[in-house]
Amino acid sequence: MKVKNYNLYFYVFSAFSLILIASLIIIAIINITLLNQDSISAEPDSDAKKVNITILNSWGDQNIKNKTLNSLLEKYMENNPNIHIVNISLYDEDFYIKMQTDFASGYEPDIISTFPNNNIKILFINNKIAGLNAELQNDVEWHNSIDKSIIHFVTTNSQIYGIPTEVDYIAMYINTDLFNQYNVQIPTDYNQLKTAVLTFANNHIIPIAFGSQDNSLLLYQAIVASLGGYLNLEHAINNMVVDKSYIEAFSYVKELKDLNAFPKNFENMGRKESKQLFLEKSAAMIVEDSSFIGDIENMDDKNSRSLISTKYIDSDSVEIIPFPAINTHPLIDKKYLNTDKQKFYSFSPMIFGAGESTFFVSQSAYTEKKEEVIKFLKYLTSPDTTNEFYKNTMYMTAIKIPPSKVPNSSLITKRNLLINSISEFTPMPNNIIDQMVWQSIIKSQFNNVINGTVDASYIWNEAITLSNKIHN
Repeated sequence: MKVKNYNLYFYVFSAFSLILIASLIIIAIINITLLNQDSISAEPDSDAKKVNITILNSWGDQNIKNKTLNSLLEKYMENNPNIHIVNISLYDEDFYIKMQTDFASGYEPDIISTFPNNNIKILFINNKIAGLNAELQNDVEWHNSIDKSIIHFVTTNSQIYGIPTEVDYIAMYINTDLFNQYNVQIPTDYNQLKTAVLTFANNHIIPIAFGSQDNSLLLYQAIVASLGGYLNLEHAINNMVVDKSYIEAFSYVKELKDLNAFPKNFENMGRKESKQLFLEKSAAMIVEDSSFIGDIENMDDKNSRSLISTKYIDSDSVEIIPFPAINTHPLIDKKYLNTDKQKFYSFSPMIFGAGESTFFVSQSAYTEKKEEVIKFLKYLTSPDTTNEFYKNTMYMTAIKIPPSKVPNSSLITKRNLLINSISEFTPMPNNIIDQMVWQSIIKSQFNNVINGTVDASYIWNEAITLSNKIHN
């Protein structure tokens, strides 16, 4: 089915082109007004030897991670008076527009922190992001502090080009109080999930807190992973055609919508509103990432200060599970693939990878101020700095922190048990295309696909075509 009343490709491509042109003006305004932001940008010293370092992150200015970073940067500049740091924190489209525009115009930031997605990988391939093998080989202690199971997410052609400090996953969080109250089984497969949805909907409880204005579309990504598994998602685009799991996932979202799984106004809701529904005990389930544990723990703290009632969900009432299994998947053992010994199991693969707190160095910074930038990078990715982030966010770390510094939390224990129980991990499904294209086509047309006015294969074909045009 094609788009009704307008040509999707022309509409999106034209809008996207206008955004890129307008962004040149917008970025100039951002740079001029940067000193007025809630970011670290003290007046530079008149000393000619003072080195300026710019860091661009995709966390958002008011995010707890960015506030933690600002505090850490103040300490770093106090201890290193020859360094002046500007921290620019933007969210989603604004971040990617600025990053792409800065690199295209030759005013790239010195350090970038974001997911190791397709945009970053292409910058590295085009020699815009520095390789770090030599630096890691020269500092064995630094190299050994990084979780080796995560480092391959920032490795291409045997070259490490980023330092991950955060591990991200997408899982389903369960309000066990509601499940117990309505005698609902915690779902392990999709049929059980539909049964749970029907029970909660019939009792006027929101089954799944989901808003389709969520730029990451975490529910959709979880379904893609459950359908496709590692083997299909590792090479999800072949001959300009996306794996069928990306197409079929829309029908599962539509089925859940038709079962009244989502809030009535889900088409106009974002991720923040969805989180709040779950945290306020209005929804039974939500699909979220590693850092959501920090949000729950913060609600625990609010409950403990309340003298009236426990308005927010309690961490002891939350379970973390993989998204319920949809398909059977082959045993991942290459020596048995496509043989009569290959076995199939009903389990749900889990999305897993390096998180948004992954740090990259621009090639220009590495060339022009290598000593200062690498020293700063080591500070940003040290166990002590990572521990400061961890205390405030509870996200899963890719830097080894001494056990004595790990907070005691039942949710962290549950998370660790979950990760150890997973049979198969998949890459992040949205990393296969340019992130601006993901948002300008996949996310913006999501509701139209669910409502049947746009064909899923059509928008994915358009997204892949546009993504290739941008980077080729």
